Amino acid sequence: VLIAALAYDDPDTRKRAAAIRSVAVLGRPDAAAAIVAALADPRAEVRIAAAGALGRLGESRAVAPLIESLADRHAQVRRRAAESLGYLADPAARPTLEERADGDESPVVRKAARFALSLL
Repeated sequence: VLIAALAYDDPDTRKRAAAIRSVAVLGRPDAAAAIVAALADPRAEVRIAAAGALGRLGESRAVAPLIESLADRHAQVRRRAAESLGYLADPAARPTLEERADGDESPVVRKAARFALSLL
């Protein structure tokens, strides 16, 4: 039921975000593909939940989509993506994290990127 709630076309934003957070807490790696897809959701609340969940799941296939999320227009999405990339500890994220640590317009994103870099 939770994985079905991750469906992009469900009109309830809060339900989609809650489902994403729940499957991450439950450690459901079978939901990773749906959560990666949620990084493209039009609602920031869903993208924030997805970016945070992927680090918690330890899903290495999420590294490239999370790197792309560091360019999201919403600072909290970029922050969660940076944190998750730190938890995933993939060196491929280093160059983009360094760019965000030095030049992101948001102080919370810069701080998250520095934190992530400390975990690589």
